[in-house]
Amino acid sequence: ALMPMKILVQDARERRGGLVAEDLAVIDHEIARLETAVSRFLDFARPIKPEETLFDFRSIVEESMQLIDGRAHAQRVRLKPQLPVLPVMATADKDQLRQVLMNLLLNALDSMPSGGQLTVAVTTSDANARRLRLSVIDSGYGLAPEIVGRLFEPFFSTKETGSGLGLSICRQIVEAHHGTITGRNVEAGGAEFLIELPCAAHLPSDKNNAHERG
Repeated sequence: ALMPMKILVQDARERRGGLVAEDLAVIDHEIARLETAVSRFLDFARPIKPEETLFDFRSIVEESMQLIDGRAHAQRVRLKPQLPVLPVMATADKDQLRQVLMNLLLNALDSMPSGGQLTVAVTTSDANARRLRLSVIDSGYGLAPEIVGRLFEPFFSTKETGSGLGLSICRQIVEAHHGTITGRNVEAGGAEFLIELPCAAHLPSDKNNAHERG
């Protein structure tokens, strides 16, 4: 990001004609990229300290999927939320967990540029509903075998413009909430990311309580 700005400024100094609107637009774009990169590095460097509140975990899914609805529609990706009928209460940092889910959803959309299906399911893991499960499944091109074991490594990325911190920060946030996050390929094609977190209250785990919304 610094090199394009350096070239434009040097060129302007040599021409002594100042920067034209197009040059300023490029610089503005590169500054925005730098701000994002610096923010990611700071997020990774600072300890994750959740500010916990009690909330219905289903709301994170509903809000996040609403935010990506426009992009999903443009890419011909069908959104398929599967949420329990009853509340799934969690004591956690809602903003941090929404950040994790948004990262997973955007990565999933990146893997389906020509359409597909994106399923987000919330279930409980046992009869006592002590833990909740959040599953994000896409029908995209899946995870290359050589990167499956490195998904959450800091600074590892398969994207040309990626910082390699997105999934690493996701893991930090999940682990700060005493949870786990894993990624794998699914037999039908595509990838699944699974997050497990503690529940705050009892919820019947009968699968018949789950229903599709949207």
